[in-house]
Amino acid sequence: MRGESSPAGPRGQSGEPNSRQEEVQSAFRVIGFAGDGRSVMLYDVDREGAIWSWTAKSEYSYPATLEKTLKEVQPGNLVQATVAGDPHQSAPWEIRSMEIVSQTTLAFIPTEDYVPGRADEAWDTRDQADDVGLVTFTHQDTDEVLVELQTFPETFEGEEVWEGLRRGTLSIEPWYDELTSTPAGADHLYIVNPELRPYVAFLCFPRHNSAMEEVKENLKAYVQDHPDISYQGFPEAP
Repeated sequence: MRGESSPAGPRGQSGEPNSRQEEVQSAFRVIGFAGDGRSVMLYDVDREGAIWSWTAKSEYSYPATLEKTLKEVQPGNLVQATVAGDPHQSAPWEIRSMEIVSQTTLAFIPTEDYVPGRADEAWDTRDQADDVGLVTFTHQDTDEVLVELQTFPETFEGEEVWEGLRRGTLSIEPWYDELTSTPAGADHLYIVNPELRPYVAFLCFPRHNSAMEEVKENLKAYVQDHPDISYQGFPEAP
């Protein structure tokens, strides 16, 4: 789970141009957007660090084909990209090429105390060895795993899990690589942070299914009833 902050990130406002620009080709996980969608956080899967890059909504000019891809990309997507920037400056990196490899999705949802499903049960019956709780929901006829609900401690190795995942200083890749109940990883991942609970909840969906739609609608209803909540919305599942 541990990811290190790369020398390139996280990025904030523009820095001064310089001659120490580096070009990196890698697989990146799209973590989220900031500045009204003007910049995007990309987590380098191979190098285990995050950078900020300009999007098509910024003042940065991209070729038409690349601009189209940047408008289509969503949080949670796995992309193959080439980026260029100075790891010693605070300016977001330029995206020179990008291809969407996998249309996996990701949403971060803060709540006061609400989590869909039996999250409290998962936490109360958690494995004392690693402090991780687990409840699996399966199809009543086929036993197919519909959703794996994990509860994870608020901190991991001294770092807040919720903030670490959103900053890219903790890796989100383990949930996409493999789940406890199935060798397949999550295609769609909702991370819920209930402020009044001692855990962060991970709702992991191996594929788009009816359970995912039900959970999404319940979370959307909660967010609509709590307009003070700040969240990035739900990516559209393919």
